[in-house]
Order: sequence, then structure tokens, then C-alpha cells
Amino acid sequence: MNCLKNSRLCALGLVALVVCAICLSSRGVADTVRSKWIELPQASVAGSTPQGLLSIPENNFGDLPAVLLIGQCQGPKPFQKTWAHRLASQGYVTFLLYPGLISERQSQCNLGSTIRPLILAAKAYLDGLSDIKIDQMAVVSWRYHLPADLGQVAEKISAAVAFYPRCASAPTLRQSFPQLIFTTDGQEATDCMAGASMANVVGGEIQLRVYPGTRNGFDDPNADDGNNRGEGRYAYNQSAHQDSVIRMETFLNSHLQVTLAQPYPSKAFSPLPPKLDRDETPYVNFGFGDWTHNPTVPGPNRPHIGRSTFDQVFSKPTATGPVYDLPDSYQGVIARISQFVSTDRRGLMPVKQVLIPRGRSLQREAAKPNYYRYPRIVAAVDGEPAETGGDRLLFLKDRLFFGYQETAQVLEVISYNEAAARFEFQVVKNFGPGLKPEIRYADRQLCTSCHQNGAPLFPREEWQETNGSLDTNTELKKYMKRYHGVQVERSGEIPAAIDVATDRANLLPVLQRLWRAGCGDGDDLPANQCRASAFQAMLQYRLSNENSFDRDDPAFKSRYTQRLTNRWRQFWPNGLYISNSDIPDRNPTVDASIFGLRDPLTPRVPMEIWTGFKRSDLERMIVALADDLPDRDIKKLDHWLLSNPALKQEKPIHRDSRCHFVRQLRRGLAYPISVTCTSAGLSFTGALTDWNRPQVRGEIIDIQVDGFDIRDRQKLLQVSSKNKNEKTFSLLLNNNNMRLPNGQRLSEITFILDNKRIVDQASGTVRLTVQDDFRVVRQALAQMTPMEFISKPFHGPKLLSRLFKSLGTDGTDWCCESSSPGPDIAVDETLDTGVAVGAMNVENPQHIFARYCARCHRTHNTVPPNFLFGDKQRVATNLDHCAPRMAFRLSMWDVPVHERTRSPMPPESALPSLGLSKTQWRNSQELATLRRYVDSLLPTERAGVASYDHMQNCLPDPEQARALAE
Repeated sequence: MNCLKNSRLCALGLVALVVCAICLSSRGVADTVRSKWIELPQASVAGSTPQGLLSIPENNFGDLPAVLLIGQCQGPKPFQKTWAHRLASQGYVTFLLYPGLISERQSQCNLGSTIRPLILAAKAYLDGLSDIKIDQMAVVSWRYHLPADLGQVAEKISAAVAFYPRCASAPTLRQSFPQLIFTTDGQEATDCMAGASMANVVGGEIQLRVYPGTRNGFDDPNADDGNNRGEGRYAYNQSAHQDSVIRMETFLNSHLQVTLAQPYPSKAFSPLPPKLDRDETPYVNFGFGDWTHNPTVPGPNRPHIGRSTFDQVFSKPTATGPVYDLPDSYQGVIARISQFVSTDRRGLMPVKQVLIPRGRSLQREAAKPNYYRYPRIVAAVDGEPAETGGDRLLFLKDRLFFGYQETAQVLEVISYNEAAARFEFQVVKNFGPGLKPEIRYADRQLCTSCHQNGAPLFPREEWQETNGSLDTNTELKKYMKRYHGVQVERSGEIPAAIDVATDRANLLPVLQRLWRAGCGDGDDLPANQCRASAFQAMLQYRLSNENSFDRDDPAFKSRYTQRLTNRWRQFWPNGLYISNSDIPDRNPTVDASIFGLRDPLTPRVPMEIWTGFKRSDLERMIVALADDLPDRDIKKLDHWLLSNPALKQEKPIHRDSRCHFVRQLRRGLAYPISVTCTSAGLSFTGALTDWNRPQVRGEIIDIQVDGFDIRDRQKLLQVSSKNKNEKTFSLLLNNNNMRLPNGQRLSEITFILDNKRIVDQASGTVRLTVQDDFRVVRQALAQMTPMEFISKPFHGPKLLSRLFKSLGTDGTDWCCESSSPGPDIAVDETLDTGVAVGAMNVENPQHIFARYCARCHRTHNTVPPNFLFGDKQRVATNLDHCAPRMAFRLSMWDVPVHERTRSPMPPESALPSLGLSKTQWRNSQELATLRRYVDSLLPTERAGVASYDHMQNCLPDPEQARALAE
């Protein structure tokens, strides 16, 4: 979790930002790309040999995904080569193909009849490569749809993307793999919508993206509407192009599984369907989606409501009001947090900590040259709440993240504000033993230039910058076994846990948006019923050991599913772009450079796009927020339902089934008797110990009750035996009661043999007893709905406490209320940046510096370098000293993204907040003025500078500054 360590900037800048286009998989970060033209004689037609431009990312290892790009008959255009290079720079092997047929065969080529042999030939060539192995493949085409008769070729394809295909000529668009189609409006859109509708009805998966008012070629910057005539004329459209980049790369990233980090553990998504529902309408969108976090609108630095989790943990009451109470050592901070959390479900410590000696934070050079002697510590809290002897409990799971750099004496914090439903960025300066710390809220605009998701970040596996990797761990162990209490010994579980925690944290603001706005911003009854239904499903999900919930309940379908669907299509018809919390992996022991896709300041495309057209999108909120219901309270609810005397008088529900018992002849089996029971209402397989033992044990798996499937293995514990041919068992799952997805408890199960013993085989019956004790929960939630499910941020622990109160029992007192006072807030504000747009002289470098650079570089902090801070003489001295680096950074605007060795300045991510696009800034008079001015400061003799890393620092050190001043 490489923290962007800017003492004023991104408190816990857990690795500065990332990548243009979809981030690379953990298979390797490709800084450069090797390309060459290849002939494919296997696909020769009429004596003409098709060609392809093969691009392979360097520094790759392991299996790689491939993308075949089908160019046009006349040969690939420059923009298609750009697409190929762009995808290759992200870790895909790309093969840009074009048929190369002779002119008299042109019409046949235009109909797309050569696509199938072309794909076969390309696949055969890729399979024959000795240095790489292709494990997945996608196809991208222009003007062509993929023919329906792909045959066995379809088995090799994981996904397909088509730009403005001729859907009218397609007998069917259905394929066995998901497809994404970009098209213009008019007749082509109508044809594609008709084809997609038919395909989706019969089980296809097609996403259709329509760009109104555009023409074919909207993704080709060289397309010129004025130079074309007729129906086929082309025209570039920048907005459509940018949106198609986001959607195509996210689509490929999702279906080729390049992003290995799951937002949640895979089991959490087990009940959710992977494909589109079989609706009568395809997934058709017009316009752009909504970002779940917009870094250009970061919000106020000072929280408008509530306080950060950090403030709640590290404050104490006094006669004059709350004040900060922060230990003066890092270990003291961790010890304080550990009072509030317990070990996680796997028995690991509740605060996960890793060492990152050479990360990508802004203060990555703070320990230079002793990187491995003074590594940066990154910590995440992911443990469940601990008992605190009657005090109010704090729910800290996935809500508190730290970064600590000893040599900088800075503690950086990202922590959640429950009332505001956002993460707060804070920084503790002057932090260390014997020092007086300064605690401030950070400048959010600076933070979100890196944390574009408004939350913590972490790299993908294999987390090579951390002590969880072999190379980094080996270097660290040369200096120490422990560092500030952090064990240096390698453990892959710890960075993996931090990765999952940051992914979950990344979704918190998204889920809150669905909870409030998805169900309804108002407090009318339908909105409250929507939220109450969602909460009921969360309880069912957790009580059933995260198997599922009753999604087919008519009340749930009408109050939640249908309402959320309607509101989603009303307010987010073009989908939600899920901001990306992942950055590419990097091995600093092999290559410590940070450029290209590794650069923390490069914008990221979404991690996913939630459309609302998938049932899984609608239900993600339930599965994810259910994880915020504390284990202790879920167990308490289950125990209360079991032990409530009133519920014990309820008439049970019985389900019967016929069974077949078979004795297994193999020795050493723990359960030698297999059991198979089948009926309409109850079916399962299982196994038992010897029937004649005094205490029989067993297990059942794959149980189906009233249409509910439970895949977990459940233990059978004998509780009674009325006679030799009848035995009754309780059912336990992980030592807990077993419940169906509708909340009903599986009370006990009784086997009755037709005879008194099992020799080789036997038959009999089984009776399952089910208790509907969850009924009282449904009743309590109905009573709570008008007042407790109004439009306010979701807080699972507090909702559970209110449920207990409605049930007539004591709940847990959870901290804290939104109106609870906190310590006085100090904000690390930016100094006055000076010149407004209207007053700016574009020929005056000082005016340009003030507008475009002062936000980061006119501060009291030296990271990033504050070369614009101080009096006129000091600023002049700094600019002279920084000129070589500034010239280099400004020159990066002339370099394609995939070839840059450093991010340009100002960074791309900062341009939207300045009201500029990349093209506008690159061609602006202001940039030209800055470059001329900085070039004038450069020394006459510029030879001898090997690389950016070997240039002198931007700021002179104190001794240099004094000498220059004299």
C-alpha cells in the first residue's frame, strides 16, 4: 500500500495514483513494448498473405492475455495502431490484423467473411510462440461484427468489442462470450439494438453503447467529416472517444481477469449470477456514466458533519471540550487501536502492517540512501470490534489506515467519517518520541489528485514493494528482525489482507450512495421500505453463513429490486464508474524507477462499471454492507432467536424425504456410510459414522430445502436416539446454527431406517425440522421502517442495536453520534495561489506559476518541493536550482503516455480542476510561456545529465541555499 507521503497532501497517500488505461495485472508491468510485422500464411487467400502487427509487453512473465484487433481491408489505420500499442503497454499481447487481400476480393473482405480464418491463423501463431503463453483472448473489430459460425474458435474467445459494426447484416449477434458494441445513433443503432435484444432474450450477454450525434470513426483523431461524403463519412468525437476508452478497457479488464484484486473475497459474490438477466431489452446506454468519486470535486477540507474515525479514537474529554490524545510513538498508536479491535476470522492480528522501503509516495526519498534501514510502515485496521468493559464500542474495520515514515517524522491518516459517508485525509507532523505533534486535516484537492477514488490505495499482488515479497524481505532482514514492532519476516497473508481492506474501503462511499439515493433521498415510505428490505436481506445473508438471501421474496422484489432498478435507470442510466483502488505491482529491488504506468500521478480508468442491468449490480450493496454487521451482534441475534421462550412454542415446519444408505468398503473412512435423500422439498447428500455406535456423527452437503441451495458442509451431532432405527441430529455450520437464506433455522434432522441396521445397503426416511423464528425479525423491521430507515448514511452496528431494542432486548452501545463534539479542527490550507483566470497575463511566468503550480509548490512543506514559497530572492534561487527538473517535466507533454519516464507537470489529474483538457493545456500559450522561461534558466552547458534521477534536487539543501544567497 504505497503511501503517498506528502506531509500536507494525501494523508496516507496509499500509493499515489495510477495508470492510464486499465492497470496491469500482477503478471508484470510493461514499461516498453516490442512490435513487429508478422505474415500469416495459414490464412492466405487468392495468393495474398494477411499481415499482423504483433506487440508484446516487455518485462512480462507467466501467462498473458491477448487482444486480436481486426483492422480494415485497406490496412490498419494509425489510430488502430495506437489502440494496439496502448493495450500492449497495459500487459496484453496485441495482434493488429488486416486481411491484405487483392482488390478484386475487396467486397468479400468488407463482408467480414475472412474474420474466422484470420482469428484461427492468429491463434495458431500465438500458440506457437516459445517465450510467452497466451491464456485468454479477446477480439476487437471495426465495422465488423463477429460471424455467428465461429465454431470452435468461439471457445478460445473470452470477450469481444466491436466499433460501429454493420448489425443489419448479422443473422444473429448471439455468441457464447460477452460482447460490447459501440455504435452511432440512427439506423445502425436501431439494427444493433434489435440484434442485441434477440441475443439477450436467448441468453447472450451484449452491452450496447450508443453515442448520439456521432459518426463512424468517432475514435479516430484523424477522421475528418469535411473530407468525406455520403453515408460512410467519418468524424472524430473526443467525448465519445474518451468514453469508449474507459468502457472498452474496463470491459476487457473485467472479462480477461487482468485485475486480480477482487473488491470482496470471492465467496461474498457466490450467490450472485455472473450474466445478465434474461430481459427483453439489452444493455443500451446513451451518454456518459457517473463516477462514484469525482476528484475534481473533492469536497471541503473541513468535514461539514461528523468527525473522522481517527478523531474518535485519539481524543479525550476535558473541562473545555475534547482534545487530541495521541501517543508520541508509532507503537503507542498501534497499541491504542488494538484496544478496540480483536483478531480477525483467520486469527491474524487486527492491525495489518507491512514495510515498504522503496515505495511510490512523494516522500519516497526521505530515508535516502538508507531505504531499507528506515522503511515506511503502512497499516490497515480490518479486525472486528473487541469488548471494552462497558464503554461504547468503535467499529474500525476497513475505516482506519496509516502511513508512517520515521525520518520525515510524519504520520499520515485516511479514516472514515460515518456521518459524512466519506474518508477524511489527515496528517500528523512533528510526530515522534518527545515531540509535540501537529494534527491537521489535509487539502483534499491535493489528496484526490492522487487518491482519485477518495479512499486508500494499494498495489495488486504480488505486492513486491512490501516485506511480503522475497526480494524486499531479503534486503530488509539485513538490517533488522522487527521495526517499530512490525515483524520483518515474510508473510503473504498480511499484504493480501491490506489489499482486500482497501478494496472494501474503496466501495464504502459507493455503497452509501446506493443505500441513500438508490432507494430514495427522501424519507417517504417506499424509500424507507427499500432500505429496510435491504437490511433484512443483509441479516439473512449473515445468518445463513453468507450463503444467500431470499431474493425471490415478493416483498423484497417489489420494495427493493424493482425500486432500485427504476431509480438506477432514472438517475444513472449510463452506469456507475467505480473508482479504482488498485495500482500496478512493482519490484524496486529489480527496477526502482517510477514512470509510465507506474507513475502515481497518471489517471486511472474505473475498476468496474456497474450498470444496474445486472441483478448482481443491484445486490452488491447487500452483500458488501452485510460485512459491516459485527460478528458479535450477529451471533447475539442468532442466540436470542434460539433461546427466546416465546418462539419455542411456535409450530415447526417439517420436510420429509426418502433416503438410500450405502456402506463404503474402503478402510479409514471417517464416515463410512453414504446417504442420498431426494424429494421435491428436501434433497441432500451426506455421510455417517457406523449406525450402531452409541454416538453417531456425520455431515451433509449440497442440501436443497424449498428451492434454497446450501453448498456448505454441515456437521451432524446426534442429540437423541429413540430406538435402534431412529436417530436425531442437530445441524451445525462452523459451530453455529444453520439457517436458510430466508432466515428460517434448520432445527434438527431425524433419520429413520426401514430396518434396524445398515449392512451393505438400506433405505429409510428423513425428517427435517425447520423453525421460522426469523418471523419476529421481519415484524420488528416493519415497526422500525418509518423512523429508523430514513435517508441517512448506513451504519450497520447502530442499526443492529436499534433492532435489538425493537425486539425487546439490550443492544450494543456504539460510538459515535454525528453531533458528538470533537477536538478543534486545524486545516493544512494551501497558501494564496495569487492570480485568478481573469487577471492572468499568459506571457507572465509568475502569473502562470501562481495559477497552475502554486497549489502544490507554494506551501510551508518541502514535499512536494515548495520552490514558489518565500520572498522574491528565495523563489528566484529555487527556480534556478529546479530548472533542469522543471524543463524535463514540462517536456513530457510532448511524449506519448506509454513512453513517458516521468509524469508531466502540472499532472494530468490536476487539469480538470483547472478547467482544462489535456489537448487544451498541451496547445496552450501558458505552457509555451513556461517552457520558454524555464529554458532561459537552464545552464548553457547541459551535457552530462544522464537521467532525471541523477539531476540535482529541485530545492537546494540548506548549505547550498545559504551559499547561493550570499
